[in-house]
Amino acid sequence: MTSIVIVDDRASNRTILSKLSQAFDSSAEVDCYADPVAALARIRMRPVDLVITDFKMPLLNGADFIRRIYSDQPDFDAPVIVITAYEDRSYRYEALEAGAADFLLSPIDHREFQTRVRNILAAYHRTRNARIEATTLRQELDEEKAQHAETVAASEQRLRQVLDTIPSFVYITSASGKVTLANRAFARACGVEPDRLVRRAIMDCVPDHDFARASIAEDTRLRIDGGVSSRSECAFNLASGVNIFVQVAKTKLQERPNAASEILTVATDITQRREAENALQIAIEAANRSSRAKTTFLANMSHELRTPMNAIIGFADMMEREVLGPIGSPRYLEYAHHIRSSADHLLSMINDVLDSAQLEAGVMELAETEFEAEALLEEVRTISLFRAEQAKVPLVIRAEPGLRLRADHTKLRQALINLVVNAIHASGSDEHGVTVTAESIETGGLRFIVTDNGLGMTPDELEIALARFGRVLRRENVEPGAGLGLPLSVDLAELHGGSLQVQSQPGRGTRVDLILPAARRVRLTAAKVG
Repeated sequence: MTSIVIVDDRASNRTILSKLSQAFDSSAEVDCYADPVAALARIRMRPVDLVITDFKMPLLNGADFIRRIYSDQPDFDAPVIVITAYEDRSYRYEALEAGAADFLLSPIDHREFQTRVRNILAAYHRTRNARIEATTLRQELDEEKAQHAETVAASEQRLRQVLDTIPSFVYITSASGKVTLANRAFARACGVEPDRLVRRAIMDCVPDHDFARASIAEDTRLRIDGGVSSRSECAFNLASGVNIFVQVAKTKLQERPNAASEILTVATDITQRREAENALQIAIEAANRSSRAKTTFLANMSHELRTPMNAIIGFADMMEREVLGPIGSPRYLEYAHHIRSSADHLLSMINDVLDSAQLEAGVMELAETEFEAEALLEEVRTISLFRAEQAKVPLVIRAEPGLRLRADHTKLRQALINLVVNAIHASGSDEHGVTVTAESIETGGLRFIVTDNGLGMTPDELEIALARFGRVLRRENVEPGAGLGLPLSVDLAELHGGSLQVQSQPGRGTRVDLILPAARRVRLTAAKVG
């Protein structure tokens, strides 16, 4: 509801103004006063929307009346309309300068009066509503700011708690090299409380000046080079005098407009890890020395072991074949046969151990020559035939005609012999026997295939067989080896740049493919006619 106060020393004017005011707003509350002092008291008591006053009054003129209103109520904002019968412009100026919203001459035009009052009230209500809305928004903004401040304070407190629970040293430095944030672990390392670090230069905080200088240099490099992060390891001398090793991770924080980047540094104590690494390195070096000593020992023992074994085998062979005349007793011939068989087996084991040691030490080299695959298989058959006949296992070789290769003849022969001997052991007296094949493959290389129809292996047994010194014992009266034959063949194949593939099923036998790359293949070209 609109509240209007009318002040005029003439009753007739008050009546006319009251009726005109209620004519355009029947709900308006109109209070009329002849005494301006009484009107001032009313205005102080309750808010008003409009004041209409005469200029010429006995106690106060209109301008003084307006000044009294603002003097009594500095925050008064309702419009004031001044009406007078005098046309003296000085009255108009004085009233307007005192704060009047409008000035009318009496007798007033009723329509003009109502229009002006209506417009002034409408403008006042819009302004008041806007002011109320602005005040409300300001209050809401203040509340939001207060809540935001509380949230920020709580977040900072949580961040501080999180940082203080981190055992690593965490701190942030500004472009000027001053600490803007530090956790308790870093403060302890510096020998002060966290609050004592803030706004201090890093050189004044860290007792280890070498670390501080390196930290400042890396911060500068990140800012200049445009990097985002870096990682390094260095020593850190604590305030307590203890020297540790730390891993230092630095990250450039999000840049603010027209401000240099802050750098977050996290230094983690890696002393135990470094000590463990040093201990491990010492252990590795000791193991390497031991391995080299073992390899040297085995290499030196090679001649001492192989020479007498070859002599034993040679003499046993001569006795078995009665080269120098009849022995006389069949029992002695049987003994000579056992001596030769056992010596062959022992020499094979010695060769496998020595070759495996050389491969493990990385000192084995290839002595490459060119030869026919068929000739190689014939040598394998000849050397393995004695064991095949003992086991009553047929041994068949098949080689693709003209298949020639370049490799270490001795080592490749040894790998194939190991595969063939394993196949013979797995076959028993199987009538299908063992087949060794040499053929070319689509990739341009070649492969040797050793197949048997013997016991076969489960996946778990195959894993054991491929491991060094792993032995799969599933048949009685079969003399076990050192468990190096198959792994050694794998190593020798890889030494040639090839590979070894094994397929096996229990009760259905085993197939082993020794595959060599195309670079090992030698292709014959027709001779040029000159």
